[in-house]
Amino acid sequence: MLTDQPPAVSSSVSWAVPAALTVYLLLAVLLFLRSWLQPGAAWIGIEGDPKYVMWFLGWTPHSLAHHEVPFFSDYVHYPTGVNVMWNVSLLAPAAALWPVTGSLGLVTSYNVLITLGPSLSAWCMFLAARRYVQSALAAWCGGLLYGFSPYIVAQSLGHLHMTLAMFPPLLLLLLDEILARQHWRPWVAGLLLGAAGAAQLMTSEELLASTAVAALVGAAIAAAVHRRDAIRNVRHTLIAGVWAVATALVLSAYPLYYQFRGPLQVRGSLQPPSLFSNDLLTFVVPSDLVQFAPLEAVHIAHTFIGNNVEESGYFGIPLLLFLLGVTIAGRRSRTVQWAGLFAAAIALLSLGPVLHSAGHILQLQTPWAALWRLPVVENILPARLALYCYIGAALLVAVGLELALRSGGRVRLAVTVAALAVAFAAIFPSLPYPSTSAAIPPFFLPGGEAARIPERSVVLITPYSNASSSTAMFWQARAGYRFKMPEGEAYVPGPTLDPPPSALQTILVGFDQGQTAMPNAELRTQALRELRSWMVSTVVVGPSPGEARDRQFFSDLLGQPPDESGGVAVWWHPLPVRAPT
Repeated sequence: MLTDQPPAVSSSVSWAVPAALTVYLLLAVLLFLRSWLQPGAAWIGIEGDPKYVMWFLGWTPHSLAHHEVPFFSDYVHYPTGVNVMWNVSLLAPAAALWPVTGSLGLVTSYNVLITLGPSLSAWCMFLAARRYVQSALAAWCGGLLYGFSPYIVAQSLGHLHMTLAMFPPLLLLLLDEILARQHWRPWVAGLLLGAAGAAQLMTSEELLASTAVAALVGAAIAAAVHRRDAIRNVRHTLIAGVWAVATALVLSAYPLYYQFRGPLQVRGSLQPPSLFSNDLLTFVVPSDLVQFAPLEAVHIAHTFIGNNVEESGYFGIPLLLFLLGVTIAGRRSRTVQWAGLFAAAIALLSLGPVLHSAGHILQLQTPWAALWRLPVVENILPARLALYCYIGAALLVAVGLELALRSGGRVRLAVTVAALAVAFAAIFPSLPYPSTSAAIPPFFLPGGEAARIPERSVVLITPYSNASSSTAMFWQARAGYRFKMPEGEAYVPGPTLDPPPSALQTILVGFDQGQTAMPNAELRTQALRELRSWMVSTVVVGPSPGEARDRQFFSDLLGQPPDESGGVAVWWHPLPVRAPT
């Protein structure tokens, strides 16, 4: 699809494939070394989102082991529950890592997957780039840029489902085979494409949807670049396409049916599209996730909308200049033409529906304004399209280095290598990479008194889990999903991340936010009714900003002091001794 002519890959360099993966894996371990020095005791990344992601990572093996449907859970938002398919389900990675989760624990399993994210993504890009360049070193550098790009480094702070970005380069490789090279049997290529799509559906639906959008953009550009010979053999392509669709449907029919026809379907945009869009300056202004970022630049980056996890489109001026140089030097190459146009088009889409500059809205609409209201597309965060810019950039880096290697000129090669080194240095991630302690109250750990809680009974825990906190969910997961909770952070119809409104949520979240006054009699009476209607068998108050007020509130409401156990306060049978006053 993009190739001027197939590179002749010598069997003497077959060692490059496993060697590339090994080096990528080593680099990922070094990047996240701070967490790996204390395995199981700390997770890679920041405080918030990883706990939410880990809950879903642990849910799949638990549900399968207990013969429950993994696509639904009432262990949070009890009694209504949540449709897991509308959340960060991670079904495929969770099932694959089941033995690790069972033997080494949830935190280690999470760290393994986060570490595999950059390394496997880089390796898949390496395999794709090998289609367009003869040099294994050139392809390796392209894979390095993609897998360890500021996008994946930023998303690794807490978005595991976006870090496992192997599918986009694999799709590039498979589409190139199906549409252009056609060396494989069509049913083989189609089956692999369908299986890859189904696996991506059960890893991250957002990444699957955004890859489909990027693929359409890429196909349109390829058709323009190649004009009449965009597809060599239509019959071959159609056969492969039929196999791909059939395979994907067979493997993903039930999960999709459950998502769109099952309980608690979520409709509408989950996130405001303009909140998580790239700023015009994102591509040239580094954030504090980059090692060599001037303080003034970091201050500008802090004005961007969204948060630092989504500030993932940084290229840096040296890399942009390098890519521009490759585009000029290789302007006759169809691969270079496609990669440059593709990266530029995706960068434009990543700006979201309205342009922003240094955090200021410019009131100028972009092409994304016409797309984001479409079904499925409405739940793609524009800023995350930056991933596909690195697909184009990776190909340009690989081709640029190959051109220098093939030129035979030492000066040109030295200049190219030096320019590439400076470009990579400009996006080098800030070290040490963030790491967060996985310490929790001993009550929830093996040997703790959480084992006294009747299985599948309902427990209320503080800090109360909602859109602002998934701490209780993490504790529940570490306790082996022994109990259910009326709270939780998960998307439900609305759409909202919050559990249904309740007096207890109002009271307990208020305490954590600094409210000091005790609730009035009406609220307390309602809170007591909610405990009864949810059939709460145990109340646990854990460490939180509002812990002291939580303890006082429940002691008064339940008419008895708590037991102290494993760093938490516990009311084992919260039946009121006296009516609230």
